[in-house]
Amino acid sequence: IGYAMIFLKKLAKKSLVKILYLIMTNYLMIQKHIAMFLQPESYSDYRRTGIPLLFPVSGSNIPVRWNYAADEYQFNSSAPAESTINIYEDRVDWNQ
Repeated sequence: IGYAMIFLKKLAKKSLVKILYLIMTNYLMIQKHIAMFLQPESYSDYRRTGIPLLFPVSGSNIPVRWNYAADEYQFNSSAPAESTINIYEDRVDWNQ
């Protein structure tokens, strides 16, 4: 019985640590999002972590990629046609 109690206490501590870690990570990422609002890194952090939980205001989805710059279409002959890119559904190659 003694070993079972020790095991349960260790398990409870690990679970509590994981829960606290998740809470702190969530809190820190929300604070970072607030501090860096309207900066590209904030969007990248959201895509990487899913924090903060966002809901679309207009349209039906949150974009999953950036648009190409106008210079890309003008100077890069390998760039896809502007009309073929859907920023809400077409994921970049590393985010398939």
